[in-house]
Amino acid sequence: MFYGAVGDRWLKGERKCLPLVIAAVALGPLLALYLSPPGTPYLLLLVLIIFYGISGMSRSGLLITLMAEMVGRASAGMGGDMARSLTDAGAITMPPLFGHVSDTMGSYALSRSMLMLRLILGIACLSAVRTTPLGASQPR
Repeated sequence: MFYGAVGDRWLKGERKCLPLVIAAVALGPLLALYLSPPGTPYLLLLVLIIFYGISGMSRSGLLITLMAEMVGRASAGMGGDMARSLTDAGAITMPPLFGHVSDTMGSYALSRSMLMLRLILGIACLSAVRTTPLGASQPR
């Protein structure tokens, strides 16, 4: 709800910008986790993980809404389902992959790097998305 209020009030309802902002915000705690040395206080790690998780959970719902809105009313169900399929695939595959890489390497560094790379790639892909058809004027 926090990010929804931010999107409605500060970003004037701009749908594409909000998932980009959330992904950029999620990079902060993820980078802090990546750089955290052994012996980092448990409470600090807990706060970083929760903040990262809240950002990640919020982003998925907003991406599904954005996709449903972009494809139009007639295809909204299909667009939302396609986005849901992609986000669910990531939610299902990333935790075991994260754990496998961490176990294999004996460290969380590479696993956290993979998560950061995934976020950066997501930001790049979403930045390339057009929310209005070519030749159409921007909504006011």
